[in-house]
Amino acid sequence: MEKTLTALKITLLVLLIAVLVGVLVISINKDFSFASKFESKSKLVYDENIEEEFSKIDFYSESMDIEFVKSKDDKVNVKVYDSKENTTTVNVENDTLKIDSDKKEKCFFCIVGNRKTVIALPEKIYDLAIESKSGDILSNINFNKVSIDSKSGDIKLNSIKEGNLKVLSGDIDIEEVDDIEIVSASGDVEINKINKHLDIDTKSGDIFIKDLTLTNNSNIKVASGDVTIYNASEDIYFNTKVVSGDVSINNNNRRANNELTIDTKSGDITVRN
Repeated sequence: MEKTLTALKITLLVLLIAVLVGVLVISINKDFSFASKFESKSKLVYDENIEEEFSKIDFYSESMDIEFVKSKDDKVNVKVYDSKENTTTVNVENDTLKIDSDKKEKCFFCIVGNRKTVIALPEKIYDLAIESKSGDILSNINFNKVSIDSKSGDIKLNSIKEGNLKVLSGDIDIEEVDDIEIVSASGDVEINKINKHLDIDTKSGDIFIKDLTLTNNSNIKVASGDVTIYNASEDIYFNTKVVSGDVSINNNNRRANNELTIDTKSGDITVRN
């Protein structure tokens, strides 16, 4: 019995030494921060006006909220809020405003404060491309073409001409769009107004469209979730395919010039003209 206890103590001691050595080795790395405090408030770490002209915006984010707002003085301004020093780079290259918020600092046993970039833009229509691993994306200005690849975070956009959104997890809310393509693994999709075309593929989440007009045949595919459409144009034929769920369409015009195919595995379909 005593030999067993002694062996157990030795094993635990060896494991403890291994953990301590591991932490020591990691902490030697200059990019690593072993945080001793468990809260960190964000502060303004970058505030600059952008003088160069550009028509495109390219944003890469590891973990940061992104917000686009209307400029109050007709100038382009970028503000970055972070818990420590600034790790975001901002420059204009090839007619493109490039913002990279790659967080290079590693943190162990710590809680990092909210990281956020706020971009103020004048009344001009830009193209926008965002790759985000984590963080919400919010805009109250209009864009031309929008491409977003988001792993985690909600997306809320104002008016856009064309949109291509790929979301792993997060809700999508769009005020108005002409042509939209969405691939979503998890999250609800709400669009106030669609003017021309849509192609939406979701694995889990409800789809809600408040006003729908089509000029091209379109598709909605849902694995699990309800599809609800209000104020649909009478020039749309709704071709529904449902495995499990109810279908309610008050006026389905088979002679319509445009067709919307709605394919659901599990969920109800409701259309009101």
